[in-house]
Amino acid sequence: RKAGKMIRKARREMLQYVRPMKRGKTGKDVEFGPKGALSHVDGFLFLDKFSHDNFSEAQTAVVTARIRAYENKFGKRTVSFTGDQLYGNRTNRKLMDELEIRPSFKPLGRRKEKPKRDRWYKDKQKERNRIEGSFGNGKEHYGLDRIRYHGSEGAEMWVRTGILGMNLNTALARM
Repeated sequence: RKAGKMIRKARREMLQYVRPMKRGKTGKDVEFGPKGALSHVDGFLFLDKFSHDNFSEAQTAVVTARIRAYENKFGKRTVSFTGDQLYGNRTNRKLMDELEIRPSFKPLGRRKEKPKRDRWYKDKQKERNRIEGSFGNGKEHYGLDRIRYHGSEGAEMWVRTGILGMNLNTALARM
């Protein structure tokens, strides 16, 4: 009994960087572990932000940093931005207007009787589905559902290695 208590205490101290994150999703009200902001470019994934702290990836500062990271990686500004409705707040929309980036968010305000979506919007939603599918694929096939390295640096290395494996698999499929 005393040994079990000591093991739990040691584990608690070793994993003190892991904090519960209130998500409010159905099925998983609280999640544990790191949170990341990923970019999906031409089938490849890039980890833009990784943190054990609970942050909102839709904050304007995070979105701006992701746009700048894209510019630094590829030498040009992105022409479009795809994300879920959380990203479509007014400040992010204003930022995208200023930077002349086309967002793929639903328009704000009252909906029309029969909203007609253009082909571009539908294609961007398909792209968003591919991004969400990449999360599931990484968790199912690349060990991103359970991080087995201890320490905050080890967890980041585990996630980056899993993403590297996914990108290598994508590159091999194109050869």
